[in-house]
Amino acid sequence: MILDNKTEGYYCAKCNKTYPRKREHSAMLREVRASWEGFLTLKHPVYSLDLPPTKVVDEDKEDENYWVQARISEKEGKRMAVVYFGERVRGKQQKDDYSQVFLDFEDEQLRFDKNNKYPMKLLAKLTAEFPSSTTVLKKNKKS
Repeated sequence: MILDNKTEGYYCAKCNKTYPRKREHSAMLREVRASWEGFLTLKHPVYSLDLPPTKVVDEDKEDENYWVQARISEKEGKRMAVVYFGERVRGKQQKDDYSQVFLDFEDEQLRFDKNNKYPMKLLAKLTAEFPSSTTVLKKNKKS
């Protein structure tokens, strides 16, 4: 469709017709753009902190050696996320095969479980971005 300024409508070169314009061009353009972006993201999964606590498994990021899972939960009225990641092992998974990282949304803190594997033995860098702060863990040269 092409905007035809002479007739205040839209001209279709395919069917050779002019369609009347009922609203401003910029308003229609915004609506079409929003519809197109909605169509592009239609099949994307929705992860929202406003939804009930849930488990998220990103199988695209897994391979035969490593795995990752995340859970949004509430503890003592606080919303937080727990991210589990580790090495795949045959047989029973032990605590020293994986790490647990806790993200406290209200206090904007990143913590990990010291009873499990130290996260930086599996990762080179871990960054948690909160609305007003950022926490970064980096691998030590000794690790």
